[in-house]
Parts: sequence; structure tokens; C-alpha cells
Amino acid sequence: MMEKKMLKKIAMSAALLAGVMTTAALAENAAPMKPAGGAYQAVSALVPLPDMIPGLGTLYVDPATLPVGPFAAYDKTGKLVSTIYMVPMADLNA
Repeated sequence: MMEKKMLKKIAMSAALLAGVMTTAALAENAAPMKPAGGAYQAVSALVPLPDMIPGLGTLYVDPATLPVGPFAAYDKTGKLVSTIYMVPMADLNA
């Protein structure tokens, strides 16, 4: 009985891992390229920041969503690498 439960857990873990790996591969191949477009603007055009921020990349944001974001971060090749939110400390403390 315990063997069946263990095998079921292993099978579920393997299926989950395969799904995560497939999703990551699809996301890597289908990552949007900059600029973000639409209402998004380069953060460096809105505030005095460099175009490329080390460790973050080139950031784009919809000015209407400031200061929280989301900020779309692109690497040097123009590939979307992350989405960043800046949550005010007052909101975290609440």
C-alpha cells in the first residue's frame, strides 16, 4: 500500500517537473522583444535613470501604474527577462 502511494507521488512529481520544464522552454522561445509598446514607456524617459540598469536591464512601465508597476525588464538583446513590481513599504507593513 505504501509503495503505491510512493510511486504515485514520484509520478506526480515527474509530471510536474516535465510541465515546468516545458513551460520554461516555451517561455524562453516565445519571450517578447522590446519595446513593450502600448502605454509602456522607457523608465529612463520618465525619471533620471540610465537606459540599462545593471542587474535589472532596460525597464519599461505604463506611467499610469506608477509606482507599483509592473515594470517589464529586457536584457541587452531585447528579450523580456522579468516583470518587476515595487510595493511601497507601508503596504507591506500593513
